[in-house]
Amino acid sequence: MGCYSCGGNPNTFCRDCTYPKDTWIAPVDSLPDTFMGDFDHLFRTPDGNMYALAPDRSSWILMGGAGGTVQKPQNIELNNNTRELTITRGNTVTLPNDTQSLAINGRTITISNGNAINLPEDRDTVYDDAELRRRIQAVEDKADNFVSGVTVSREGNKVKLTYTFVNGAPKEVEFEDKDTISLAYDDTALKARVKALEDKPDKDTVYDDRGIKRRLDDLEARPYPNKDLFDRLETLEAKQDRDNQSLALDNNSRVLTISNGNNVTLPNDKQTIRKEGNKLILSNDGGEVELPQPNNTQPYDDSSVVNRLNALEAKEDKDTKYKAKGNGLFLDSVNNFYLDIVSRKVGVAPYVAGSDKNFINLTPSMRYTNSSDMDRLAYAVDNDGTENKGVILEGGLFFDYTLLYIYEGKKYSINGQNYRLSALEVLSDAVAQSNSIIIGKGVAISSPITAQWKNSNNKVVVSVRPRVEWSVELESHTEFYTHYITKEELDSSEPIEIEVKREDTLVGKLTLTLSNVGMYLKSAQEAILLKNPTNNRYEYIKRIQ
Repeated sequence: MGCYSCGGNPNTFCRDCTYPKDTWIAPVDSLPDTFMGDFDHLFRTPDGNMYALAPDRSSWILMGGAGGTVQKPQNIELNNNTRELTITRGNTVTLPNDTQSLAINGRTITISNGNAINLPEDRDTVYDDAELRRRIQAVEDKADNFVSGVTVSREGNKVKLTYTFVNGAPKEVEFEDKDTISLAYDDTALKARVKALEDKPDKDTVYDDRGIKRRLDDLEARPYPNKDLFDRLETLEAKQDRDNQSLALDNNSRVLTISNGNNVTLPNDKQTIRKEGNKLILSNDGGEVELPQPNNTQPYDDSSVVNRLNALEAKEDKDTKYKAKGNGLFLDSVNNFYLDIVSRKVGVAPYVAGSDKNFINLTPSMRYTNSSDMDRLAYAVDNDGTENKGVILEGGLFFDYTLLYIYEGKKYSINGQNYRLSALEVLSDAVAQSNSIIIGKGVAISSPITAQWKNSNNKVVVSVRPRVEWSVELESHTEFYTHYITKEELDSSEPIEIEVKREDTLVGKLTLTLSNVGMYLKSAQEAILLKNPTNNRYEYIKRIQ
């Protein structure tokens, strides 16, 4: 081995292999590699020339000439066209054309300008590298215990290595490192670049609600329906109530007062009644009445009084009589106004899709190319001109499915119908959200969803990037598997398969088939209906966004 420090490795710089410092000229048979040279010696070759190591360790400098000359390292170059091999500062040789070719005839392999071998009979031998892999693993696992307890320390330019040989003998190696240049780490430029990135505005994710605020301001500034009706109602509510009047009498002053009115002073007209014959006479010219004579009694007749009372009750009270006019506004028996209103959900779609008018099944002919999202699956139909007047916009996919998976002998299966993977937006003509739905134990479908009511090509477009996410819970951990759904699997009911293998053994498999897959985009709102007092039917009123 030669040296315990480097083992005689010519590519390793070792101070134990260099020449002692008290010998300034080192005789050599040939110049060593520049890596093995040092700055403390001159190297003398058999021709009597002496060389010193260049400051950059790239070459040898010939000493003794005027200023010296640089002895560059020798390089070998091959010209593939002429097959000439050239060495710098040397000669050139032409390599022979020794191109050989292999040929097989039956079970005999022949090489041109060479020999031939016969292959043994093939008895369907199965290649088994188990023993080879075992031996390689044993070599990889074998610890290199040639030396142990290696430590490195440094004081200034002096470096000390301390270690112990396999035989237990300690060893210390110390040398002076004159080549290493210590530079202080300066990350100022890096910090400046990081700061610039942190301060750069993120134009992709900055939320801008100025459009929504502008639309809300427009909505709030618009007049609400039946403004005249509400103005009249407010006028009636503000009108002074003169119906609830009351009388008050001051017994001391005999002043009779009516609320919200005038007052009168009652005269002191105490009267007495007396009987003269068959007459009752009231004092102070209060009049008199004649009492009926015995055996001449007539029945009491109050019909005139009743008629007068009925006339008074039927007389219109102009201060308290109100009328309700318009749908939805009613007046009860005690002069209280109230509104009779109901609401119903209304949904519309920008296309016609059979009886449902909301859903449309996917077909390969509906595939749509979207240059902005090439990785997504997009489908489109023509917009039929329907305006989006709703408040809530909903879009996405709907589907039926059949799911079966087996993992290490455990089996699970389930079917599902009328599942939706959808996104919502308010007061908009487009939706853009991500959503997920669980379809079975440990199995979910998730996707970003983008849908437009009408694009520049007058198309209703729904684009998705759906994926199946399968999580298997084991005793020690949970394994996760993901499969991105293709166009064929989405619109042509091609089975989706996920296989799990350990080495070459299949331990699990999931099969998912999507059917009746469709897209949808609909606008939903609450429609307001007012009751018509003439026919007691609820009628629609126009909704103002």
